[in-house]
Amino acid sequence: MRTTISFRDGNWQKIVLKHGEAMWLRVRDKFEVLNRLPEYKLQGFLISTMQRLFRLWKARLHVFYSSYDNDKDRLSNQPEDIELDDWKHLMEYFGSDEFKVTK
Repeated sequence: MRTTISFRDGNWQKIVLKHGEAMWLRVRDKFEVLNRLPEYKLQGFLISTMQRLFRLWKARLHVFYSSYDNDKDRLSNQPEDIELDDWKHLMEYFGSDEFKVTK
């Protein structure tokens, strides 16, 4: 998932609209499903699981963001599991009034 999506794509619903099919196909092609669930149920389970993992990742990145007092330190200590452009986008988002209100 981390190699397919970008935080710049927006919220989870927008990410699924843009990348959902590609993420589903990558997982379906990589794993063999033995319990013969209908494909739509498996796809729904996969998307909801990815959403949970996405939210956990974003929450962890916010904790990391909050551990520094300024953007200079945040940039010089970028987490390893996020691209620079995405990190800059999240730094801007985490510092925005929009985020502070929804938090």
